[in-house]
Amino acid sequence: MKKLLSITLAILMVISLMPTAFALDLNLHRHSVSNDCSTESGDQELFLPLDNETLEALGRRIYFANYYLTEDIIIDELYESITATTGNVNICLNGHKIISSVQSSGTSCPAIDIWDGEVSVCDCQGGGEIESADVCVLARGD
Repeated sequence: MKKLLSITLAILMVISLMPTAFALDLNLHRHSVSNDCSTESGDQELFLPLDNETLEALGRRIYFANYYLTEDIIIDELYESITATTGNVNICLNGHKIISSVQSSGTSCPAIDIWDGEVSVCDCQGGGEIESADVCVLARGD
């Protein structure tokens, strides 16, 4: 009985050490970084998934990387905008929308607030857009 228990525990330990890649969706989101999200370019980059829950976990801040939306992003309170804080950020709408019903405050933009660097937005699926009750541009950084 002890031997059977030991073998079972050993197997469970080995399984727990397996890479989590087996559980991941390997259908990766890749295309070039451009205004039209071209998939025909030779230089294709990986885009990370972005949804409302992930934005909340990141404190609504995104950093130097490529992101694609997996759902519509809803902004219904002031200072809930997507804040790009460092480096160049590329967002693929992926057929989804960034929807903001908030008016700018003079210190925050309602949809995408750019603190430093550049933000590029494209839509590889079509139909995606930024819907905002207000549009603003604020100078940030140096």
